[in-house]
Amino acid sequence: MDFSKKGKDADTNPDAHNLPLIENISKEFSETWSSRLNSLRAECEQKIGKSISTKKILKRVISKISEIYTAFFNCVKSSFPSFPQNMMPLHKLSLEIKNIANSLE
Repeated sequence: MDFSKKGKDADTNPDAHNLPLIENISKEFSETWSSRLNSLRAECEQKIGKSISTKKILKRVISKISEIYTAFFNCVKSSFPSFPQNMMPLHKLSLEIKNIANSLE
């Protein structure tokens, strides 16, 4: 993903001062969400064990990640219509989340 492309609307948007923050959040999320989830999974399994509770916790976390990222993506899209092309696509995140959720069963 190329986060240097701000899009045509960045120069004329009154929210343009928020663009560096949006870029940082987008970049960090796309680079770290999977590894952070794996760290949480390992910690849950270490402290709780591989139980139904661990699976429930992880499925709720996965669901919240999807929900929050979708809201963030849509918010960015409404303020900076061309910027989401630089973000992780929702369908890619959904597919990866589905694969992780299936691996829990």
